[in-house]
Amino acid sequence: MNSIPAASGSLGCSCRGGWLHPALKAECEAGDRAQDLLEAFSTTPATTLAGVAGKLDAVLREGEAWEECSVFPWPQIRSALSDLVLIAEQTMPEQFIRGEQRRKLGKRRAGCCFRA
Repeated sequence: MNSIPAASGSLGCSCRGGWLHPALKAECEAGDRAQDLLEAFSTTPATTLAGVAGKLDAVLREGEAWEECSVFPWPQIRSALSDLVLIAEQTMPEQFIRGEQRRKLGKRRAGCCFRA
């Protein structure tokens, strides 16, 4: 029986060090890339209302496990994002994806709420 060395990270995925099956490695690398993008969002100032809405949407998609999670801060973030989108759609409609197109972007993960 072959032994498979564990990845070197203790909690998250570590694509470096240790052997991973190609599919697991690809998933791990995609997760690392998503984390890099989230970190870039936090250090890059938004220059439009659409940029602010995009940042809030990314936080919701990454942190909130299901769309109607009622644990703080998810309802408050959803409410702020909805308000921001309504205001921005009225003032800059060309910067926003509307209705059905927005729903096609994807659902949140299944599971439980995560506390921030």
